[in-house]
Amino acid sequence: MKGYHLITSRLSRLTDRLAVSANVLGALVVLLVVVVINADVFMRTVFTAPIRGVVEIVEISIVAIVFLQLPDLVRIGRLTRSDAFLEGMTTYRPKIGNAFRRSFDLLSAGFMALIIYALAPTVIEAYEEGAYIGTEGVFTAPEWPLKLIIVVGASLCLARWLLNAISTKGPQSPGGFVAAGPVIGKAVDGAEPTERTDDRS
Repeated sequence: MKGYHLITSRLSRLTDRLAVSANVLGALVVLLVVVVINADVFMRTVFTAPIRGVVEIVEISIVAIVFLQLPDLVRIGRLTRSDAFLEGMTTYRPKIGNAFRRSFDLLSAGFMALIIYALAPTVIEAYEEGAYIGTEGVFTAPEWPLKLIIVVGASLCLARWLLNAISTKGPQSPGGFVAAGPVIGKAVDGAEPTERTDDRS
């Protein structure tokens, strides 16, 4: 039993460190986006010469930011949610409440597993085929790094939710399957190549 707790404790510390590191990297991407947007505004205003590809950079960065910072949100239990029922159930019926919590964590982990299953094979394909995202002639970037970020972020979330499900205390909040689903869905949609026209000079 001690060996089991030791293993889960070490895995928890490892995933926590990786989640925090990914969150820091996501914050740096946010800072980069802020700099790019402000530089574009400055160039438009002063020189009437907008920076080409700002829209594409922001679209790609949003997806990366979501999956870089999501694991740390799972770690600290800060996903947007409505948990009045679960908190009340945990208070008055601890066993039932914990069972619901573990169910939510496992559902969330399963959702991440589906993302990994769907995207992991496409990372290598995108690398080998030289696939790109963005608008051709304006701004393009290799597709595989973004897909790799999604897979890594989803893997960290999967590990964290599984650890939450088997822990005795559980996370600081209930699982985030319902809350995270719409956000992740929009982010994954944003990862798909987009065709658009750009009339900027």
